[in-house]
Amino acid sequence: MSSELNAQAEKPLLPVNHLLQIPECGEPFLQGLKCSHCGHIATDQRIVCPACFARNTLMPTPLSSLGKVLAFTVVRRSFPGLPVPFVSAVIHMKDGGDIKVNLENIDVDHQALQVGLEVELIFKQAPWGDEHGNEYMIYAAQPVDQALHTVKEDAS
Repeated sequence: MSSELNAQAEKPLLPVNHLLQIPECGEPFLQGLKCSHCGHIATDQRIVCPACFARNTLMPTPLSSLGKVLAFTVVRRSFPGLPVPFVSAVIHMKDGGDIKVNLENIDVDHQALQVGLEVELIFKQAPWGDEHGNEYMIYAAQPVDQALHTVKEDAS
């Protein structure tokens, strides 16, 4: 996927934040920090483990691409130009670590949209760039169950 997205872009895509890793060869992934003392996985930048307070024990570790919804909200009012409604969620990744993402490819009113929903990460090119002409890769989550995926209508 990373090579496909980067081939479409004039410049290599840049990661949207510190979690996103885009290897030259291979698929993009999210990276957290795992404490070698207690095993806790943090997803924010820090030098002290938030669970056991050990110093200098956090080592980079890839996060799973699978997780479950811990909490979510349906956003129905937002900034001008940002399409609503959308789902903002906190996901607990399968092997540890919690991230905040938008859920895509599910109807905001679907009964399956609930805490515990199994999701997977998806990576794509951001629909925006910056004033320097840089393009970015972003990530979101979608239901693992393909039967829950919504069909996007063509905007033409």
